Amino acid sequence: MKTNLLIYFVALFLFSSCSRFTTPPSARIQVSSTSTYTPGKNGGYSTTYYVKKDGGDRLRLNGRNLINMVSDNEKALAAAKTYKITKTIALTSFVTMFAGLTYGILGKEGSSTTTAKQIGLISIPVLLVCAPLSSNRAKKAIKIYNGF
Repeated sequence: MKTNLLIYFVALFLFSSCSRFTTPPSARIQVSSTSTYTPGKNGGYSTTYYVKKDGGDRLRLNGRNLINMVSDNEKALAAAKTYKITKTIALTSFVTMFAGLTYGILGKEGSSTTTAKQIGLISIPVLLVCAPLSSNRAKKAIKIYNGF
């Protein structure tokens, strides 16, 4: 059980810390971030990333916004689409891992908890590959578009 909890918290840490990125002020697409601290029992730090193209509106960094911004550059568009796909896979595998391990650890002992725990454990490698990969794809799309 200790091993399962360790794997669970390592995966949570990797998922939350996989994307740190900024761009110079002269870039066509600029990336900025806002970190906030929420006090309390379940509080903590959270970082939100924003993108802005050619001095336009500041939008939250997500697949849809990034695809719209780089749609006039074919290579950057391919990287942005890959970002959107891998981000969706990472989110799905995180939810699967969380639900499977939580039910597998806290549920009544039986075949369903064993299966849930196995599914949760199987989703960890997918998460560990897709979370950093999605962050890398977003960075790559922005770098290609900006010509860096």
